[in-house]
Amino acid sequence: MKAKEIMTRDPITCLPQTTIEDLCETLRRENINGAPVVDEAGRLVGIVSQDDVIFRRGRPNEDIQPPRDIKDLFQRGFASIADSDAGPRRVEDIMTREVISADEETPIEQLCRTMWERRIHRIPITRGGKLSGIVSSLDLCKIIANGKVSLSQ
Repeated sequence: MKAKEIMTRDPITCLPQTTIEDLCETLRRENINGAPVVDEAGRLVGIVSQDDVIFRRGRPNEDIQPPRDIKDLFQRGFASIADSDAGPRRVEDIMTREVISADEETPIEQLCRTMWERRIHRIPITRGGKLSGIVSSLDLCKIIANGKVSLSQ
């Protein structure tokens, strides 16, 4: 089975200049926890997740400490960023630029191995350098649960 057979086509994306507030609203509204970042031409330029919002809210080159509690989390900007905050404001400030991606013909076994080894939960799928879909760890669980892939060794 190949990535193109299980990928979510036309995934929710954002642009590098998307504000962090708009990103958080999109993640909440779409009930997702991460999204590919594309340029205006649809080329994959990064990936961003809830963890990036939570743990990269500090200033550049600052050691980020995880929030101590939910109140601290919201005060640090997950729900809203104060105008006086000099921290990151746009997706491009917190996104991962070196994206682990795969093409549509990648076998799902390779996707699983990559997710396991790199400890990631989603892999953007590309065709001709442009984003064509995404495969998440939940997509892989779904095909296993539905018996489309055997777990035998």
